[in-house]
Amino acid sequence: SGMVSEWNANGAVYTAAFRLLDRSDKHSNADGTVHELAVPGGTVVVRVTDEANKINLNTASVDLLRALLLGVGADATTASELAGAIVDWREESMSGVPGAKALQYRPAGLDYAPPEKPFRSIEELAQVLGMTSDLLGKMRPHLTIYSTYGPGRTTSDAVARGAIMLLRTQGG
Repeated sequence: SGMVSEWNANGAVYTAAFRLLDRSDKHSNADGTVHELAVPGGTVVVRVTDEANKINLNTASVDLLRALLLGVGADATTASELAGAIVDWREESMSGVPGAKALQYRPAGLDYAPPEKPFRSIEELAQVLGMTSDLLGKMRPHLTIYSTYGPGRTTSDAVARGAIMLLRTQGG
């Protein structure tokens, strides 16, 4: 029944949390490894990932976002324009011209403008001028809004690590 499934899922989450804290040989790391846990009536698959391994959409620089976009296959022009539009979405306008951002969005047939507030979800990126569903799909696994630091060069996210290394080679 639905209730048993919910109990099994909750039990798997608690087990995963305990294994992260466990210092014995049953310890798990938040590295995205898939763990199968036996539960009454079957198996639950659990994967724990450290959000600090991802790029924070609300704190990443234009250069880091550009490097990420390049890493997921955007061309240089698109990567530069979109990285700027992403930061523009979350930051207050420096132009001092009221409604200036709305003027960029209207010609594209959009009746809204950047809120100049942090992203509330990764899905909100879909509203950024120039974002495509294809690029959003490629970026989504490498982004977070939850970490307060990171990612570092040792991140387990290969795409995020590649973006950081590209940024370093470009002196960013």
